Amino acid sequence: MAPRNHEFNFGVDRLQELNGMMNFPLLAANVKTSDGKNLFQSYEIFSMKEIKVGVFGLITPETKTKVDSRIVAGLTFESPVDTAVNMVKELKKEKCDIIIAVTHLGVDEATILANKSEALAFVEGLDVVIDGHSHTVFKNGKTTENTLIVQAGEYGENIGVVNIDIENGTVSKTTSLVKIPTSNEGTQLPSDEGIVAAIATLQNIVTIATFSIFHMA
Repeated sequence: MAPRNHEFNFGVDRLQELNGMMNFPLLAANVKTSDGKNLFQSYEIFSMKEIKVGVFGLITPETKTKVDSRIVAGLTFESPVDTAVNMVKELKKEKCDIIIAVTHLGVDEATILANKSEALAFVEGLDVVIDGHSHTVFKNGKTTENTLIVQAGEYGENIGVVNIDIENGTVSKTTSLVKIPTSNEGTQLPSDEGIVAAIATLQNIVTIATFSIFHMA
């Protein structure tokens, strides 16, 4: 997972606390602390039979202006493109056959080109960019140069599927979307008992608190 700008809303310490609770890596290679160290793990390498897949993360430099500036004070969000170039070099040294960037950059018109995921398409050796931030739907992906860029919309409305094949050193990739049905589309999704119970508990707390306020008044 790559952190997004809103992951910083409750502070860096809270984000790192949550990071320690995750059973999967939180990746961002372009975020540095005031002493020049990486705030997060930069990359992870996954071995699949005889194939090595290198995955690195990037977060938008817009984070500096899209959360409370006090929260990210002292942090540096380095160039996504420059960072991607360095990451590809590093992962090539690690003998990775496929290199994937998990990013929160987006393709918003208001975002400068250098900070868009599209700019990563010109990074040689980068196979796939799994992107977010702009809530865009690339139904069949977007292929520029040799890089496939994918985005599956927002709020879990789709599941993005990327198929990657490698044969004789040649990497090919395709993508598709799986539309998730919602209750207003005629398919009733099953309830999760744990979530229903948690909502009931919270509603009870709110009711008690509201009653107490009115009672005191």
